[in-house]
Amino acid sequence: MTNRTLLMFTFATLLWGADWPAIPPEVWAMKEDPGRGVKGAVVLDQILSFKPMGIEHTYRVRVLSEAGRAAAEIRGLLPESTDFEGRTIQRDGTIITFNKRMDFHEKTESVPGYHDRRIKVLLPPGVTSDCVVELRWVDKVGFRNHASGDALGMRTRVLPESLGLSAEWTIGGPFKVLHATVEVPSYFSWSLAVTPIKGKSLDVSEKYGLRRFTFQDIPAWENPPFSAQSLAGLPSCHVWLQIGGLKKGSDSRMADYWNDVANSFIRQLFQTDLVSGRGFEAMAKELTGDLPADPFEKATTLLMRLERRVRNVSQPTFEETAKSTRQEEKARIDSDDLAAAATRGYTDGWGMAKLYFALARKAGLEPTLALVKDRSRVLLHYQQADVYQFEKVLVGIQAPTRQTLWLDPATRYAAPGLILPGFQGTDAILVEPGVPTWRARKEIVPIQPGQWNVSSYSYQQTCAEGMSRFVVKTGFSGYEEYQERQRFLALEPSEQERALKERLEQAIGQATINQTKVRHAQDPDQNVEWEASGERELDLADRLTFDPFPGMASPLPLPPAWPERRIEPILLDHLLVRAARCRFAIPEGYTVVPLAAMDKTNGFGKVSWEWGMTKGGGSTQLEIRLKVEVSKLFAPPEAYAELKQFIEWVREALSRRIVLERSTQR
Repeated sequence: MTNRTLLMFTFATLLWGADWPAIPPEVWAMKEDPGRGVKGAVVLDQILSFKPMGIEHTYRVRVLSEAGRAAAEIRGLLPESTDFEGRTIQRDGTIITFNKRMDFHEKTESVPGYHDRRIKVLLPPGVTSDCVVELRWVDKVGFRNHASGDALGMRTRVLPESLGLSAEWTIGGPFKVLHATVEVPSYFSWSLAVTPIKGKSLDVSEKYGLRRFTFQDIPAWENPPFSAQSLAGLPSCHVWLQIGGLKKGSDSRMADYWNDVANSFIRQLFQTDLVSGRGFEAMAKELTGDLPADPFEKATTLLMRLERRVRNVSQPTFEETAKSTRQEEKARIDSDDLAAAATRGYTDGWGMAKLYFALARKAGLEPTLALVKDRSRVLLHYQQADVYQFEKVLVGIQAPTRQTLWLDPATRYAAPGLILPGFQGTDAILVEPGVPTWRARKEIVPIQPGQWNVSSYSYQQTCAEGMSRFVVKTGFSGYEEYQERQRFLALEPSEQERALKERLEQAIGQATINQTKVRHAQDPDQNVEWEASGERELDLADRLTFDPFPGMASPLPLPPAWPERRIEPILLDHLLVRAARCRFAIPEGYTVVPLAAMDKTNGFGKVSWEWGMTKGGGSTQLEIRLKVEVSKLFAPPEAYAELKQFIEWVREALSRRIVLERSTQR
């Protein structure tokens, strides 16, 4: 259930610790050639080699410019990554060698995805804008010959323990790869699927006990705006352990395989292996009593009760982290032990999913399960018989004449019914428990409409005594609310308000934020909301310009530039609605310079900006309303012009300003 990105490595078999090959003159003669897809750097060789003691990575890159230095960076190392060695060679023949991790420069960066993790990035020493970098490291497997339970049996582990029993590497990335190779022993006890470049055949050879999968000229994936690497058609290597006893999967028999998975493996996870006992039975009686009759209301009420009763330690709040005891920190959580979770009052994300499924059945519901995978990295492969490839389980509740309500008990503070964006629109394995047989089939996870994910901003602005002042109040729902909550969840209240203050000051610039207030960040029964007030000095000139929505971030990324052409499919993160309103008290002696209303619609959504005037209480109020609606998630590359048009409408609407002029000037 683990995914990895291989930043472009493969090439010719090199023995551990062997000498590096000589660098031929044609490598030094290389130059950037955008017409051939060579920008910044070019990967000369890349090898992913499965060996008895670990997975060996070999990587050789020619850096051609300052921007190309990023090609020498190593991302996503494992706890088992070791035996680093390599060298950096300059054009004048100067060589810097390295052979340990501490020789590298280190930084961290965020990786998008539903768990928003951060990874370490290593940069070899001596990297310049004109050099060659050669490096090698090993992800050690170790000597343990077993995994969880008896899954391995007598088979030798081929993946490091931190990867679990399934892993996938994407071969290729931001820079063109001239040559790449995946190497495995001819006798390989685990299952393997190597996927070629989209539209090309796979070059496979076997010699001296090694099977080699070779790729030539893998084009750079330039990560254009609104795209996903999983949809780019890059080659990949997928390795997993096949559980003994399951029916063999084939193109014509995958339905049989997944039915067998549902009836044995998934049934075991969510029924057979669970330990209930008195503690769980007492909690079940407590939580399932006096529930609403409507299936959806019953399901959501039950989930909210569970979240109040049992703590999900996979996503702790600041207060919970501060109060955790040494005993809790050292305690091993067994997600199968429902009784222990009920007694202790805490479990992990997997434990929450199993608890909720068991409670839903106790409550008379008939829950189904969806095995899902985050599309931001790699997709779930129905045609590959890998039972470990899913990342999360959603619990589905049925009701007559209504679409399935999908709940995510493992994700803390997600509004009941929210599906995290990384799973929407993807293939899933739907598991339907039955008597006596559990069955499975392929299903597409629904795309939730924008009305699920609303962010609203209400501003009141005044101008007096040489100061421009504003007050803003916000509200959020769905994924917009979940994202906002994650900013504050691990912070104590005073730190929440400090973080909001710094965020607004950075966004507005040259303004003083006087007060911030964050509400409900750690209350599962309430949507998070916040408000703030601020001011900035104002020179009462003949012409004044104001931002009607100071500090409000764009609901969508606004690329600084657009690539000239596009071949990748278009993927927006999620559908949404942004609604903003500003009421502005016009200072005496000034009038508003009229600005045309805006009302634009295309296949990706709608952008509107309108204004009007009202009088009352001895003053004139200007009211501005902005609304952005995103209504399309996926689109083919042919819709590129329409996408750019929509994003530019958003940019224009957000950049509009209130302009006032002294009445005497008009």
